[in-house]
Amino acid sequence: GFGNAGWDYVITVTNITGSGLTFEDGQLVSIDLNADVSVLPRFGGSFAFGSSYDGTLSISGNQFAFDVDVIQDVQTAFGLFTDTHLIFNRTGTIDAVIPEPTTMGLLICGGLALVRRRRAA
Repeated sequence: GFGNAGWDYVITVTNITGSGLTFEDGQLVSIDLNADVSVLPRFGGSFAFGSSYDGTLSISGNQFAFDVDVIQDVQTAFGLFTDTHLIFNRTGTIDAVIPEPTTMGLLICGGLALVRRRRAA
């Protein structure tokens, strides 16, 4: 068999449009972005399975949709696979915001200061 080899995907985002990120009082409150996406399936981390499958990515407010639903013929090392169908659709809600690097740096420095203070005491 192939051992631990499995499928993975290379996802490329291009043609990004929209108003971007909206902040209020330093907090991210909304994202408005649209983009084209391309998904390249690979097997075993390196063997590309044919060509890319194209779709869209949209984020509005805190809702996102990632839509790829393509049927195409794929030339592989094993020959021509006809009518391959890739469905890679996800929708959801963005619940959490990851702090930007400066905030993370301040949090880490503050934590280190508390640790030093405790050791000194």
